[in-house]
Amino acid sequence: MKRGGNGKKRTSKFKTISLLSLMKARSERMDNLNPSGLLGRLSSMMIVGVAPFLPEDVIRNILKRLSVKSLIRFQCVCRYWKNLINAPSFIADHLHHSTHHNPCLLFQPKCKGLHPSQLYLLDRQMQVHQLLNPPLFDASRFKIKGSSNGLLCVQLCVEINTQDTCPPPLLLWNPATRGVIKLPMIIDDFFSESDSHLGFGFSPIVNDYKIVRTYAEYEYEIYRVEVFSLSTGSWKVVDFDYMAGTRFLTDAITANGSMFWTGLLIDLEMVGDDIDVIVSFDIASEVFEFVPLPAFANNAIYHPMVCQDKLAIYSHTTNADSDCMFDLWLMEERVGASDEERRSWTKIFSSTCSSIGLLFPSIFWRNELVYNIFEIPGHGDETKCEAENGVVTFLCLLNISTNGLEMFTTTRRCGDSNARIFNYVESLVSVGKILIEEPSS
Repeated sequence: MKRGGNGKKRTSKFKTISLLSLMKARSERMDNLNPSGLLGRLSSMMIVGVAPFLPEDVIRNILKRLSVKSLIRFQCVCRYWKNLINAPSFIADHLHHSTHHNPCLLFQPKCKGLHPSQLYLLDRQMQVHQLLNPPLFDASRFKIKGSSNGLLCVQLCVEINTQDTCPPPLLLWNPATRGVIKLPMIIDDFFSESDSHLGFGFSPIVNDYKIVRTYAEYEYEIYRVEVFSLSTGSWKVVDFDYMAGTRFLTDAITANGSMFWTGLLIDLEMVGDDIDVIVSFDIASEVFEFVPLPAFANNAIYHPMVCQDKLAIYSHTTNADSDCMFDLWLMEERVGASDEERRSWTKIFSSTCSSIGLLFPSIFWRNELVYNIFEIPGHGDETKCEAENGVVTFLCLLNISTNGLEMFTTTRRCGDSNARIFNYVESLVSVGKILIEEPSS
């Protein structure tokens, strides 16, 4: 301090404050903070041996907001950060934050001719990015079969000879970390000319990711079910007597720790009297069950999807006057209730089909139904011509809270109207065996 001519102390215009004070002052504005810049300064301090004066909970709160790419880079700062970033509890925190703040859509356009498969990511800013294909691939063509917590279940497209006794190879892949494993093969004499369907999902009860593969003679009932567990790294055959006479029509969707398939209960005596069914598989207990359908009209056409991590069904009906209505049903499950009362359906949204026509949504994303289409009713011939040539596609988002409709031009990078779309989020989840964090001493 210096004294002025009047004898009073003259204070400096600038004050030196610690990073801790800075973080406390900005704690309520953490969402608007640039974590990469702050972490860069912290890492520089760590390198030169200067203590950053930040408690662990503050560091974790900053780190969980970073991209996976940045977190992988920051593991090189010091051993403490590497251990923190790889801790199962931090991986779960980062996943929870990314799921709520950075949800994405993953597009896989339908392959044309001999062109290799491609993947595109649509972020919440509606920007499209191309994803690099998984490493260690034995084939340039593949299909995404499921998405869960940043992990993708991938089936390679390879030629299957009539003499082959094993199904197409499967991979588990984390596009963000670039981690990938090839699942062990099941070799037996049961696969030839089989109709196979898959399911992939996670159960927090057992903290495990599982893949279910079913086998049926083409257009006939299931005769074998296998389950792969990521925690054990192996396949096993499971009982499916409860599903006797059932044939699946689609691959599974996963919600709240269960997989769900649409299928038919086959009537072998009366052709054409097959019954529509939904079959669930509890990932934790590995038990199959039939799920009752909502009370919609007999002529309703329906499509299962996931909404709010629960099974949902989107249905549309047309009356005698050709008026079209569509509804969104949500299934609730009550723990401890009897089998008859455990599951119930609630209609959470209804609207006319005038805005979208008779199209089905591809998926549910950010409280909105997603439609990926070429031609929008009312658009000119030029747009239609461009769309038919694969130049323009439109992504329509229908908000079920406001019934508002938004349209975005996504270009052909997101594929045609037959593109497969998945919910996706960046994560640090490993494709290796599940780790259990040891309690701190």
